[in-house]
Amino acid sequence: MRRAMRVTLVTIAMLGAGAGCLRQYVPAKPGSVLDEPCAADAQPGDDWVSWAIPGVSIRTPSQWRLERREPTEIALRRVDAELGLWSGPRWVFPNAEPWQSTRCTVTRGDTVITVQTTRIAGRIAYRVDVSVQPLIEGRHVYLQLQTPYVEQLREMRAIVGSLRFASDT
Repeated sequence: MRRAMRVTLVTIAMLGAGAGCLRQYVPAKPGSVLDEPCAADAQPGDDWVSWAIPGVSIRTPSQWRLERREPTEIALRRVDAELGLWSGPRWVFPNAEPWQSTRCTVTRGDTVITVQTTRIAGRIAYRVDVSVQPLIEGRHVYLQLQTPYVEQLREMRAIVGSLRFASDT
């Protein structure tokens, strides 16, 4: 009886651990809210604020407030949301177990901006990871938004569109 119970508990534990591996990533359907940061060009508003690090600048709605500034990083915050712009060595965004995700690229001249929007579980419902190629002044450039609000996903497209580089003419 004890041995049978132990074997049953071990089997249940193994099945439970394996169940997490069975969950599959599901790409978002076209037209979902995850497409907002990749939608057609949106323009920053007249009241948007400029933020810059060496070689790169962005514009954001005025509601974003400076949380931290370092020589190659700006961290902004608003209610329940965070936005960061930084440059430096190659960075790999931490894995988030996606519920759904979309990816697109925005090309401006020889610059390719990759935008990945992920719906994740937990307090922060959406994460937008942005990377820029080629290197800007010898450094990788990244932008990340974490928010529970769909309207901030819509704003993110205009923020990405506002990216300016020292090499822009």
